[in-house]
Amino acid sequence: MHYLSKQETRALLTDKKDDYNSIVERAITLSPAIYLIKVENEDFFYSLLYNDGPSSKIITPTKEPRCLRDVVQRLDRMNLSFSSLAKQAHPGQYDPDFFKTCEHILTHFEPNQFDYLCVMHTTDYEKKYSPAASFYLCDGNHRALVLAYMLYKKRKRFNPFNIVFFSHRQ
Repeated sequence: MHYLSKQETRALLTDKKDDYNSIVERAITLSPAIYLIKVENEDFFYSLLYNDGPSSKIITPTKEPRCLRDVVQRLDRMNLSFSSLAKQAHPGQYDPDFFKTCEHILTHFEPNQFDYLCVMHTTDYEKKYSPAASFYLCDGNHRALVLAYMLYKKRKRFNPFNIVFFSHRQ
């Protein structure tokens, strides 16, 4: 684990991301400490807690586990792909545009795009339904979901990469 200043964090994330956003800026501003953490193994990566937004509700049902491993296993059990989700809508369950981004990342895969996912502590409520969760993904959900899917389907071997940990939870 390596400490990052706010300035280093901004430089790192704006340099690596073409979609630097207000969520990340708020986390940088509010976090008393920011760290760079090396994700050394697949199990730790799979323990990251996926977002619970309405855009992807079909794969994150209420009160069901949301660790990346749980989400990709759910995708597999439901026989869903990013391509199929991007093309058809199930009203109230998800937004096809969310999965168009996943499909784009999958078809234009670049190994270095997985560095610098952003994470925070999980809440007690999140831990209640996802007890295996290590950290909550606050930025990089599309990229993380695609990588988890590729690993689960054995389309890619795991390679260690870095995540940015914000000590403040919004």
